[in-house]
Amino acid sequence: MSIEDLLTPHQLGVASQVLAEESARRAHLVVHLSGAHAYGFPSPDSDLDLKAVHVAATRSLLGLHPPRPTFDRAEIVDGVEIDYTSNEIGHVLAGAARQRQFSRTNPGDDDGVLRSPTEGLQPIVRRALHRRFHAHYRGFAVSNART
Repeated sequence: MSIEDLLTPHQLGVASQVLAEESARRAHLVVHLSGAHAYGFPSPDSDLDLKAVHVAATRSLLGLHPPRPTFDRAEIVDGVEIDYTSNEIGHVLAGAARQRQFSRTNPGDDDGVLRSPTEGLQPIVRRALHRRFHAHYRGFAVSNART
Protein backbone atom coordinates (compact mmCIF):
# COMPACT_ATOMS: atom_id res chain seq x y z
CA MET A 1 0.00 0.00 0.00
CA SER A 2 1.42 3.40 -0.93
CA ILE A 3 1.47 6.52 1.22
CA GLU A 4 -1.19 8.04 -1.07
CA ASP A 5 -3.55 5.22 -0.08
CA LEU A 6 -3.06 5.89 3.64
CA LEU A 7 -3.47 9.68 3.84
CA THR A 8 -5.96 12.20 2.57
CA PRO A 9 -4.65 14.64 -0.05
CA HIS A 10 -4.63 17.36 2.63
CA GLN A 11 -2.64 15.21 5.07
CA LEU A 12 -0.21 14.26 2.32
CA GLY A 13 0.29 17.92 1.45
CA VAL A 14 0.99 18.84 5.07
CA ALA A 15 3.37 15.88 5.47
CA SER A 16 5.22 16.94 2.31
CA GLN A 17 5.50 20.51 3.60
CA VAL A 18 6.87 19.40 6.98
CA LEU A 19 9.31 16.99 5.36
CA ALA A 20 10.55 19.70 3.00
CA GLU A 21 11.20 21.98 6.00
CA GLU A 22 12.94 19.23 7.96
CA SER A 23 14.93 18.05 4.94
CA ALA A 24 16.33 21.57 4.61
CA ARG A 25 17.77 21.14 8.15
CA ARG A 26 19.16 17.61 7.88
CA ALA A 27 19.89 14.94 5.27
CA HIS A 28 17.31 12.18 5.70
CA LEU A 29 18.23 8.64 4.77
CA VAL A 30 14.62 7.54 5.04
CA VAL A 31 11.32 8.79 6.45
CA HIS A 32 8.43 6.47 7.25
CA LEU A 33 4.84 6.93 8.19
CA SER A 34 4.20 5.12 11.46
CA GLY A 35 1.41 4.72 13.98
CA ALA A 36 -2.32 4.45 13.35
CA HIS A 37 -2.19 5.62 9.73
CA ALA A 38 0.49 3.11 8.76
CA TYR A 39 -1.30 0.28 10.53
CA GLY A 40 -4.60 1.11 8.84
CA PHE A 41 -6.73 2.21 11.78
CA PRO A 42 -6.54 6.01 12.00
CA SER A 43 -9.22 7.90 13.85
CA PRO A 44 -10.22 11.49 13.11
CA ASP A 45 -7.87 12.68 15.87
CA SER A 46 -4.87 10.50 14.88
CA ASP A 47 -1.67 12.42 14.38
CA LEU A 48 0.74 11.83 11.52
CA ASP A 49 3.71 9.95 12.94
CA LEU A 50 6.70 10.61 10.72
CA LYS A 51 9.81 8.70 11.83
CA ALA A 52 13.14 9.34 10.15
CA VAL A 53 16.82 8.53 10.14
CA HIS A 54 19.28 11.23 9.08
CA VAL A 55 23.01 11.70 8.62
CA ALA A 56 24.75 14.44 10.60
CA ALA A 57 26.89 16.87 8.64
CA THR A 58 30.56 15.85 8.65
CA ARG A 59 31.60 19.19 10.16
CA SER A 60 29.42 18.49 13.21
CA LEU A 61 31.10 15.10 13.68
CA LEU A 62 34.54 16.71 13.71
CA GLY A 63 33.85 19.21 16.51
CA LEU A 64 34.33 18.90 20.24
CA HIS A 65 30.63 18.45 20.83
CA PRO A 66 28.83 15.49 19.28
CA PRO A 67 25.84 16.27 17.08
CA ARG A 68 22.40 16.13 18.59
CA PRO A 69 21.19 12.55 18.07
CA THR A 70 17.44 13.19 17.92
CA PHE A 71 15.18 15.90 16.58
CA ASP A 72 11.51 16.03 17.54
CA ARG A 73 8.70 18.18 16.24
CA ALA A 74 5.17 17.98 17.57
CA GLU A 75 2.71 20.59 16.38
CA ILE A 76 -0.47 21.19 14.47
CA VAL A 77 0.14 22.35 10.89
CA ASP A 78 -2.86 23.53 8.91
CA GLY A 79 -5.19 21.44 11.08
CA VAL A 80 -3.05 18.27 10.92
CA GLU A 81 -1.27 17.08 14.06
CA ILE A 82 2.34 16.17 13.23
CA ASP A 83 4.64 13.99 15.34
CA TYR A 84 8.05 14.00 13.61
CA THR A 85 11.15 12.33 15.04
CA SER A 86 14.50 11.88 13.34
CA ASN A 87 17.48 10.00 14.76
CA GLU A 88 21.05 10.35 13.52
CA ILE A 89 22.25 7.15 11.82
CA GLY A 90 25.19 6.75 14.23
CA HIS A 91 22.77 6.84 17.16
CA VAL A 92 20.49 4.29 15.47
CA LEU A 93 23.32 1.90 14.62
CA ALA A 94 24.87 2.21 18.09
CA GLY A 95 21.52 1.20 19.57
CA ALA A 96 21.27 -1.74 17.19
CA ALA A 97 24.82 -2.78 18.08
CA ARG A 98 23.89 -2.75 21.76
CA GLN A 99 20.92 -4.96 20.82
CA ARG A 100 18.31 -2.43 21.78
CA GLN A 101 15.17 -1.73 19.87
CA PHE A 102 15.61 0.09 16.63
CA SER A 103 14.27 3.64 16.73
CA ARG A 104 12.25 3.17 13.54
CA THR A 105 8.88 1.55 13.45
CA ASN A 106 9.15 -0.05 10.00
CA PRO A 107 12.83 -0.59 9.26
CA GLY A 108 13.53 -1.73 5.77
CA ASP A 109 9.96 -1.44 4.51
CA ASP A 110 9.56 -0.46 0.91
CA ASP A 111 6.79 2.10 1.48
CA GLY A 112 8.94 4.93 2.79
CA VAL A 113 7.70 8.49 2.48
CA LEU A 114 11.09 9.77 1.35
CA ARG A 115 13.90 7.97 -0.45
CA SER A 116 17.58 8.80 -0.62
CA PRO A 117 20.61 7.68 -2.62
CA THR A 118 21.72 5.69 0.44
CA GLU A 119 19.03 3.04 -0.05
CA GLY A 120 21.88 0.55 -0.36
CA LEU A 121 22.00 0.57 3.44
CA GLN A 122 18.69 -1.32 3.65
CA PRO A 123 20.24 -4.82 3.36
CA ILE A 124 22.71 -3.94 6.12
CA VAL A 125 19.91 -2.67 8.35
CA ARG A 126 17.89 -5.83 7.76
CA ARG A 127 20.87 -7.98 8.80
CA ALA A 128 21.40 -5.80 11.89
CA LEU A 129 17.89 -6.44 13.20
CA HIS A 130 17.80 -8.93 16.02
CA ARG A 131 15.38 -11.16 17.88
CA ARG A 132 14.66 -8.63 20.63
CA PHE A 133 13.34 -6.27 17.96
CA HIS A 134 10.98 -8.99 16.72
CA ALA A 135 9.81 -9.78 20.26
CA HIS A 136 9.15 -6.09 20.95
CA TYR A 137 6.85 -5.68 17.95
CA ARG A 138 5.29 -9.13 18.33
CA GLY A 139 4.09 -7.83 21.73
CA PHE A 140 2.35 -4.92 19.98
CA ALA A 141 0.70 -7.29 17.53
CA VAL A 142 -0.52 -9.62 20.30
CA SER A 143 -1.93 -6.69 22.28
CA ASN A 144 -3.74 -5.35 19.19
CA ALA A 145 -5.17 -8.78 18.41
CA ARG A 146 -6.68 -8.97 21.90
CA THR A 147 -8.57 -5.69 21.53
